[in-house]
Amino acid sequence: MSGLFIRFSDPVTGRDESSDSRNGAWTIDGAERLLGSLKGVVSARVVARSSGEIEEIHILMGEGATPKQTVRNVESALRAQYDVNVDHRKISVAQTEVSP
Repeated sequence: MSGLFIRFSDPVTGRDESSDSRNGAWTIDGAERLLGSLKGVVSARVVARSSGEIEEIHILMGEGATPKQTVRNVESALRAQYDVNVDHRKISVAQTEVSP
């Protein structure tokens, strides 16, 4: 994926690993904070490969938006903030009765 920068700690070596982006640096934590700020989102987790490609995004949402709209919001937020394109099939949404 172009335009992607992820910094994370390798679970085996403990070293920071990263890839470059033309829009500057961002972290998985930063992306999770961004996604957590979206309407209706209770929590968000981003799973990435060591190459920096986003493998999965998991969203737990309360009331406030439909799952389909939440997926669109996730795609748009990552594209607008970090210039990262994510296939909607990599985004899973679960609903709970707990509101954020």
